[in-house]
Amino acid sequence: MTDILIDNQNVKTVFGITVLDYTGILSIASERENERVWEDKSGVDKNLQNIRYAPREFVIECIIQASNEVGAYNIAKNLTTYMFEKGVFVLSLRDATQGIRECYLCERSGTIVANVHIREQNSLYTFKLGLKDINPNALKFYNTIVGNSASITYEKGQTADLYWGNGDRGLVSNSGNYQKSDYIENGPVDIVIDIDGDADTISPLSCSFSANLTSGAKILDVQFTDTSIGIVEIWSWDFGDGYTSSSQSPLHSYTNEGTYTVTLQVFNSAGGVDTETKVDYITVVNSALLINDAGDKLLINDSGDTLLIN
Repeated sequence: MTDILIDNQNVKTVFGITVLDYTGILSIASERENERVWEDKSGVDKNLQNIRYAPREFVIECIIQASNEVGAYNIAKNLTTYMFEKGVFVLSLRDATQGIRECYLCERSGTIVANVHIREQNSLYTFKLGLKDINPNALKFYNTIVGNSASITYEKGQTADLYWGNGDRGLVSNSGNYQKSDYIENGPVDIVIDIDGDADTISPLSCSFSANLTSGAKILDVQFTDTSIGIVEIWSWDFGDGYTSSSQSPLHSYTNEGTYTVTLQVFNSAGGVDTETKVDYITVVNSALLINDAGDKLLINDSGDTLLIN
């Protein structure tokens, strides 16, 4: 028996709808597009790498057992309302006897069978449901929930929408391991990332930085050094005092006393990102009392002047 699931919910047991014909789901995916026209009509790019497959549309035929037509419509409405609320969902096919386990990233079709027309047949009610596979070459993970947790290893290194297979949505922004630990039930789950499965693999980014000084009297000149791992294309610094920088390893002057949180974000060529934030990393005071080799006390005042006070 083939089970049809939407966001890990069995269409038959949860929504009360039996799928009569699901062969349309298994139809051949559309061809990969080999050109892209810019929306501003400025030109056409041909033979671009990693252009996703064109969406494909298909129909599944369903049947509802209900006492009357109104009841049948209400049952169908529960399913279609869920689809509209989610917008995009994971559609899964599972049949252990036939060895089928497939999943697709879908939405309701607006061009084929856009409306649900329920028809009585032998005291049962049938209707056709039009769906669109929005990314036939999406990156798919056939996973299992254990201890209400499932994890994936993502290697494409660029930002994309992540669908956890239970209706929850997330985001991947860097190569690495991603985990979800609040599933309700254990068992199979199909996780999909809305990215071309043939996209190039990008080395993971690991953001990190250091500073030659973390405290002192104003005006405090701090040399920051980027120590990130990976191929970084863009650096975005936030020094915590209202100033920013796009340099790899900037020199920054703190002119007011206070404690400052410093954040660095790094980006690769594919839009992958990683962030490091050091809370209360820099401390700047109004003045400092120092003692030189001769034992003299030196006071650095608000203007930065050094005064001998012994």
